[in-house]
Amino acid sequence: MHRLDDIVPATKDVPTIKRFTIDDDVVVVTADDDIRYLPRTLKVLVEAVSASPESAFGLSGYDRGESFRNVSRPFSGPVQVLEGWAGWAASRRALGAGLSDYFAMCAPYRPCFLHDDIVMSNWLAANGVARRRIVDPWANTRMIKRRGAQMAVGYEADALHRGASSEASGLDPRGVKNARCELGSWRMETGPSP
Repeated sequence: MHRLDDIVPATKDVPTIKRFTIDDDVVVVTADDDIRYLPRTLKVLVEAVSASPESAFGLSGYDRGESFRNVSRPFSGPVQVLEGWAGWAASRRALGAGLSDYFAMCAPYRPCFLHDDIVMSNWLAANGVARRRIVDPWANTRMIKRRGAQMAVGYEADALHRGASSEASGLDPRGVKNARCELGSWRMETGPSP
């Protein structure tokens, strides 16, 4: 476990990933500090990556539909965007090289700050990494919500999905696509996952 001060959305990803070389046999699992994870969560994610190390797996994910709206996928399978709040995992090799530079290029763009799940999922897409949602009988988003595992702190004014304690500018996720297109690195398309 590698704990860090939370300064930006990429905090939980970049410094942890940089601790290992691309050739290290490591599974990187990310988690939010405002969720009480179910006992099987880590086991489910690590087993999925071990069985298919070229893919990334998460307990929550969705596709981008028409007008960039979320299209929920209530079953296991491919998704365009993995959501970090429920936990996701990938092998170090699948995460590739250059992630810290990629996030550094995103830093000036407020939508990228507020939609780190889309930014990370775009990175995975650009590196040919399939994103897959897992619905396990004992570790899934329905159970997380039903058991009250989402802590109240996640709903406070400084939560990213509420605009990170400032005006609501940048909340439109299409801003991530615009920023990444401007930088020449948008790879995710809208519509159903393959």
